[in-house]
Amino acid sequence: MTTGIENSDDENQIQSNEMEFYVVSQTKLLVLFVSTFGLYTIYWFYKHWDTYKKSTNENVSPVMRGIFSIFFVHALFSLFEQKYENKTGGAPKSIRHLATLYLVLSVSPQIVSSLAESGYGPSIGSYASILFMPVTGWILYKAQSLANYAGEDVLGASNSKLTGVHYFGLLLSAALWAIVIFGIFSYSQQEASRQEVRASYEEYFTDSDDRIKMTDFTMAEDNVDITLALSGIGSNLNSSDKEKLQANSTAFVTDKVCGVSQLVEFINEGNSVVIKIVNADSQLLNTIIDISFSRDSCY
Repeated sequence: MTTGIENSDDENQIQSNEMEFYVVSQTKLLVLFVSTFGLYTIYWFYKHWDTYKKSTNENVSPVMRGIFSIFFVHALFSLFEQKYENKTGGAPKSIRHLATLYLVLSVSPQIVSSLAESGYGPSIGSYASILFMPVTGWILYKAQSLANYAGEDVLGASNSKLTGVHYFGLLLSAALWAIVIFGIFSYSQQEASRQEVRASYEEYFTDSDDRIKMTDFTMAEDNVDITLALSGIGSNLNSSDKEKLQANSTAFVTDKVCGVSQLVEFINEGNSVVIKIVNADSQLLNTIIDISFSRDSCY
């Protein structure tokens, strides 16, 4: 029994010593990572698992582990550490926390997009991956540094040169980056403009009254939707008070919408303005009025 265990340990040690990983200079890695908008990451994981498979004959799927890297990043980074320890006899500074950070950054854009679609937070999901790129690139840089050091090519000199194909790709990448940067700039300008418009509507419809808050504002090409929350009126209103409140609210909103020539022109062009007032004192935010203004609503 003891002999069997010792033989198993020897086999594991031999396999650990024989395992190899993808070698590439850190500079080349970063250039290809940035130029491909991070898509190089898939190839990077694939090459590491492919090299590992060829050196150990272990039954793994490099393609699947490259595509679904978030499920195997901890395993790969652990193997880098094991290779380093086998070579030097000492444990390296652990990079497993970087694997966790990589996992978080990989799923964060989807989470941000889902929250934005549900109305929680700004719509930056499409740009989140780009915003996280510097950190993701740094993670790959640190991991590759350990992989190179654990091998026989600390600087990755054997795979440090860019080919003609790479340079052609860099030219295309430069054009794509220009488009992306322009898109981000345009988005930021549109968002700033939208916030400015929202602020002007809020100031106009609330009259700077602390009892009135604009809780929702949506402006499209053919409609404007506004929700105002009114506080200080109590959560339970009798029928008489409710009717008075509805009448006063209707008169207030009508005066506001029909008192501005720009809004009158907007609705007379076939567009709509919808104003909803809710009771902020009620837990259910009971609707007080919900009025839609369309063509000829203002006389």
